[in-house]
Amino acid sequence: MNSTKPTNAAGFTLLEILIAIFIFAAILSTIFTSYTGP
Repeated sequence: MNSTKPTNAAGFTLLEILIAIFIFAAILSTIFTSYTGP
């Protein structure tokens, strides 16, 4: 059990967390700029 452990068993990998944060930040900045306006 210790030798072959799936990566996604414990949750998100570091790469998935970074991608999720990047997408969330992009959406948040788009919403923020649309609310504030030019």
